Amino acid sequence: SVPVPVLLTAAVTGGGPPRSRGPRQPVTTAAIVASALACEAAGAAVIHLHARDDATGATTTDPAANAALLQAIRRAGCRAVLNLSAGDDGGRADHARRIALAGCKAEVVSLAAGSFNAGARLYDNAPAFQRAQAAAIVAAGAVPELEVFDTGHLAGVAALLEAGAVRRPALIMLVMGVPGGMACDADLLRWLVPRLPPGCVWSVSTQGDDAAAADAVLDAALALGGHIRTGIEDSVWLHPGERAASSAAQVARWAERAREAGRWPVAPEEVRATLRLPEAVA
Repeated sequence: SVPVPVLLTAAVTGGGPPRSRGPRQPVTTAAIVASALACEAAGAAVIHLHARDDATGATTTDPAANAALLQAIRRAGCRAVLNLSAGDDGGRADHARRIALAGCKAEVVSLAAGSFNAGARLYDNAPAFQRAQAAAIVAAGAVPELEVFDTGHLAGVAALLEAGAVRRPALIMLVMGVPGGMACDADLLRWLVPRLPPGCVWSVSTQGDDAAAADAVLDAALALGGHIRTGIEDSVWLHPGERAASSAAQVARWAERAREAGRWPVAPEEVRATLRLPEAVA
C-alpha cells in the first residue's frame, strides 16, 4: 500500500484554568504565539487554539480576543492551519457566543458532534445548535472539525453530512479519555475506524494522565492511516513518566514516530488543498 502522510495537530494551551497543565502551559498571547511557531517548526500542520486574557491567563470566548490571537500568530509568520476551539469554555459560553466564534477568521473551527455529561456538567451540543454552528462556520469560509467524544456521536456526524451541513471530506477529531466520553483505548479506536464516513480525514486526541494508554492509541492511529493531535492541552507527558518541556517537543516526538511507521508530516498547504481551504493565509 502507498504510505499516507500524517497530519500533526498541536493543541498548545487548552481550555482549562491557567497553569492547570503545569508551569510550561502558555497562557499569554506572546507565549501562545511562540508555542505555535515552535510547533510548526517541529512538524505541526495545524494549531488548535483557545484564546486567553493576558491579564489573568483565563480562557476567553470573546470573539475580538480570539480574532486578535489568530492575527498575532499570522503576523509572527506562522503558516500552519489555524484551528479555533468553539467549545463551551467549561460551561461559561452559551450557544450564541460559540456560534459567534465562527467569524474570527480561523480556517478550521471545532464543532462537537453530540452532547454528553462532561464531568459534572452537561456539554450541550443539541442537533439544532450543531446545524446553526455548522452554517455559521461554512458561511465564514472555514471548515468545521467534528469532535467525536463518544461512539454515539457518529450518528451526529452522519446527520450533518446527510443534511449537507458539512461538506466532504469530513474533518473528524476522535477525542478519547474525556470524563463522560469514550475511553482512551486502542481496541476501541480499531472498532471506530471502520465506522467512520468514507474518505474522511480523521485524527485522534488522547486526554488524561495515562500516558501509556495514550501512546498505544496514537500508535494505533498511525498504523490505521489516521492522524495525530498532541500538545500540552491533551497531555503533560512526553513519554510515560517524563513530562514534556513543551508542545513542540511532543510534536517532534510524534513526527519521529510517524517516520518510524513509514509516514511523514504533511505540510499546511497540503491540508488546505485536501480541505479546499484558500491557498493564501489571511
